[in-house]
Amino acid sequence: MIYNFNELEKHVGHWIIITKDGEDDVSIKCETCKEVIIGLGAGDLLKEELAEDKGKTIYHSWHIDDVISQAQSRDINLSEQQAKEILQRVDHHKDAMVGISWDTLDVHTDDYLKDMSG
Repeated sequence: MIYNFNELEKHVGHWIIITKDGEDDVSIKCETCKEVIIGLGAGDLLKEELAEDKGKTIYHSWHIDDVISQAQSRDINLSEQQAKEILQRVDHHKDAMVGISWDTLDVHTDDYLKDMSG
């Protein structure tokens, strides 16, 4: 597990996923390095300060399954690797003023497929 800024900073730009390990354990893992960044069991808290912030922060996450299912709704079949690459493009080009939506996934999917074909 990572416990300080410098260790976490090494993962900037890497592919990070959240997995459920067993019934009660969840981990944030770096797919690039195959390292567990944070691992928690049911009821664990990272720090009391984080628990105090509960409800004060929101975030939305997008998964490759979202990219794949959205593409399928448009009769486009993508592999998991293609979906990862599309999500990376979405992340690289994100604009906080616009946000990320289903339309954003469509645009990046179309651009990706155009780039791959030409």
